[in-house]
Amino acid sequence: MKKGFYTYEIAAMALVAVWLITALLGLFVSGGTLVTVQLITAAAAGLTCAVYLYNQRTNNVKMLRHVSRRLSPMDRHNIESFPMPVIVVDSSMSVRWYNGIAASKFFTGDKISANARDIIRGYSTDWDGRTSQSVIVNGKGYTVYGSEFSVQGERLFVLYFHDDDELKRISAEYYSSRPVVMIITIDNYDELLREARDLEKTKIVAGVEETILRWANRTSGMLLRYDRERYIFMVEERDFRRLKDDKFDLLDDVRKQVRPDGTYPTLSIGIGHGYDSFREGEKAARQALDMALGRGGDQAAVSNKGSSELYEFYGGVTKGIERNSKVRSRVVAASLETMIKQASNVLVVGHARSDMDSIGAAVGIQFIAVGLGKEAKCVVNRETSLAENLIRYVDDSGLDVFISPAQARKYLTPATLVIVVDNQKISTVEAPEIVEGASNLVIIDHHRRAADCIQNPALLFNEPNSSSACEMTVELIQYMSCGKPNKVQSEALLAGIMLDTKTFTSNAGVRTFEAAAYLRRRGVDTGTVKQLFAEPFETYNLKNKFLGNIAKYHSAVIAVLPVNSNVNYVNKSASLAADELAAIERVDAAFAVYSTGEQVVICARSSGAVNVQLVMERLGGGGHHNMAGAQIRNTPVDEVLTRLKYAIDQVLIEAKQASAEQ
Repeated sequence: MKKGFYTYEIAAMALVAVWLITALLGLFVSGGTLVTVQLITAAAAGLTCAVYLYNQRTNNVKMLRHVSRRLSPMDRHNIESFPMPVIVVDSSMSVRWYNGIAASKFFTGDKISANARDIIRGYSTDWDGRTSQSVIVNGKGYTVYGSEFSVQGERLFVLYFHDDDELKRISAEYYSSRPVVMIITIDNYDELLREARDLEKTKIVAGVEETILRWANRTSGMLLRYDRERYIFMVEERDFRRLKDDKFDLLDDVRKQVRPDGTYPTLSIGIGHGYDSFREGEKAARQALDMALGRGGDQAAVSNKGSSELYEFYGGVTKGIERNSKVRSRVVAASLETMIKQASNVLVVGHARSDMDSIGAAVGIQFIAVGLGKEAKCVVNRETSLAENLIRYVDDSGLDVFISPAQARKYLTPATLVIVVDNQKISTVEAPEIVEGASNLVIIDHHRRAADCIQNPALLFNEPNSSSACEMTVELIQYMSCGKPNKVQSEALLAGIMLDTKTFTSNAGVRTFEAAAYLRRRGVDTGTVKQLFAEPFETYNLKNKFLGNIAKYHSAVIAVLPVNSNVNYVNKSASLAADELAAIERVDAAFAVYSTGEQVVICARSSGAVNVQLVMERLGGGGHHNMAGAQIRNTPVDEVLTRLKYAIDQVLIEAKQASAEQ
């Protein structure tokens, strides 16, 4: 260690010297009692300061001697010549001792009274000395190890600094250069080019590609177009973090290219992040892209390896664009027909608290399986179903279609094909034990894919831009060799379409009316279908209780049932109340909230301006752009309402930002 005075000692002594000189000059120049008092005071102050400094230095020397006495001459020599910096600190992190190499690397002067927090960056005061820490000293990286000992009852810590700066730099560069694979696709490529001339097609594709290329050039990544509407983009982790921080603003930039007819291109991006190889990343990116497309497109889905959340989503604030092409339906129809013919029997499962779309689609799929020569049943819980009128109508027609979940267990074999309709989440399926026990599984659904959906089905037919599962089922029927549905089966399918489109006033596209026209040609009686929607008095009465307790929140309306209710028809009443509120002028979204005592249920409806699926996903639910829901357990109604309002705020802010950027 260095000998001599400390900096603060020199400063204090210089101050006393100046004071004495000033006082002496005053004595010779002016004289008088006042100056004599000043001289005496200065002398006393100087003496006090000297005593304090002497005691302070003596204490430090005593501590050093105590530390030295605890070490043998060999130990002192070893520590002093130790090839690593060593510092001794007390419990307040004040430096009590350091060896020669620490003096040369960490200190520019005698720092025996310095505090380790001022010297070491990133040091945790909660550290107990039993584990290592990564710190930075004078711009270099070190790993600190420690041990504890006691001197005169005082706890002291010996800190050993291992210089691994180069290793840390190499490690940081390794993680910053990890591969991230992205697959980018133009969602509505065919729709954009369908009626465009050759020159217009070139301009549209070139405009989109230029926007993607400009975005990619902000990084050091590689962009490659490998199909007419698909690109693969490989970047390093450091570039990915910047793109993620910008929330993949490529989605907004592409959407700004509005055509004269009002249409605009949208992109979907699937991302494989954190994987060890390009092959694993590419596989994850494809799965993430399927998830993004299954949620309606116009968004980025990130698959993070090792993360508790399966996917992260960015974008998706606009409504999905209807696709007029039925190529996907024909391909799925061929695959599904093959799978049904290879199965021993078929079980069709809808969602819990089944509605007319779930029941209608199940009846349609059951007809397909029977038409292909297989035994098939629809698994339905009659006690909780919201489509009891439709179930009763099908039963009265003489069709033996429905069985309970308990009966379905007898039909389930390793060769059974289980088809899930109008749902893709195991938590909301009608008979989860049947779905979990299935060896062969097919999903047919029009809701947007959620992160907790059923993974890896043998066949997935997911069309978020379709009005209903019944519409999708009608399209499949037309491309399969199962014959044509009878009047009752057609009316069940039409009832499902009418329910989810609110009698063709919401989310009804060209393909919706084509499906309805096909069913009408099968002899559907629209008067009979209308009777299926007859509202019981109990449902009507409970709906009015919802409507009697409403509140406006921004452009949304929230209705709350004042008391807990777990009757079978409460969900239907909530749905009807939300539908009615969403039809009010200048109401963009409506939410009906009720508690069963065990959980709080939300039915969400939208007029189209707000994506209620995004609102419900923030509460653990999901659904469709205009129709969604959520179930929250172990949470009071007041807290759910607070969370609901916060989710509405977030979605409205995102929607306004997306609208402003277009």
